[in-house]
Amino acid sequence: MGCGSSTSTGTENNQTPTMDELIHSFRALDSDGSGSVTTGEIKKMLVQTKGYYTEDEVSAIMKDADVDENDRVSFSEYIRIIAKMFAATSA
Repeated sequence: MGCGSSTSTGTENNQTPTMDELIHSFRALDSDGSGSVTTGEIKKMLVQTKGYYTEDEVSAIMKDADVDENDRVSFSEYIRIIAKMFAATSA
């Protein structure tokens, strides 16, 4: 599983990430190469990029992002999470 700056999505300095950065950060999270990431992997990314999140907050983010309700987040669902993070910080 990626850690540190390997999961950077540009959120540290509020710059919108490029598609290459999104792909890189998703692949870093997708440690088994399955094409999706788990709640634990998403939580680690959120904590690394934005600070502390409670279990309830992570669960709410996952519930919102996991459109197909398979308890995993695909790349397209991952992009939705990042977009919402940027919308929240620019509001």
